[in-house]
Amino acid sequence: DWQAVLDSPIPLHVTVGSFDTLQPILLSGLDSPAQLQTALRAAACLPLLAEGPIPWHGDRLVDAGTLDGHPVRHAKELGCTHVLALSTRATGGRSRTPMPLERQVARRLERLQAGLGAAYLSKLAGYGEDKDLLAEASRSGAGDPLMFEIAPPPGVDLPSRLEREPDILLAAGIAGYEAAASAITGRPIRASLRLVPHPSTPLWDT
Repeated sequence: DWQAVLDSPIPLHVTVGSFDTLQPILLSGLDSPAQLQTALRAAACLPLLAEGPIPWHGDRLVDAGTLDGHPVRHAKELGCTHVLALSTRATGGRSRTPMPLERQVARRLERLQAGLGAAYLSKLAGYGEDKDLLAEASRSGAGDPLMFEIAPPPGVDLPSRLEREPDILLAAGIAGYEAAASAITGRPIRASLRLVPHPSTPLWDT
């Protein structure tokens, strides 16, 4: 229900990246279902896989992960007092040295748009700093704003952003559930899969 999202008293902000200025952008004040849909398309537009950047009021937008660090920095800029970060990558920072695959991605991005590859590598360093900040804030329970991260523990096998194998996606979903349940209860939680019929699905033929 697109209109229900727009009508919510909780404002929605969508992070994207500008293909032209090479800067992260926060899209706020969306006022129509069409605008919301376009913003979400832009937020999922991976430059090396999509047909092209998404047009937006004279700009061209791509997935924020190409140019931006962790979205938590935007929550701080918006004046949030409490931040709950649901991260898809393990707790803690990452190596400050780009991996070979990341360097290859950067070279291909640079061919798409001058400066895009360099901006991508800079973003990787910023993301590591953001993850370190989140990890420390989660441990200390102090800071302004107060921040807490729920993320898979180190060592968990995580799917790629393009994963389609059901078993791998299911295992990742279970790991995410365990991380959230452990954070809420304050103790380790191990989950197992149980199939439950949907309420609208009859249990037998009539």
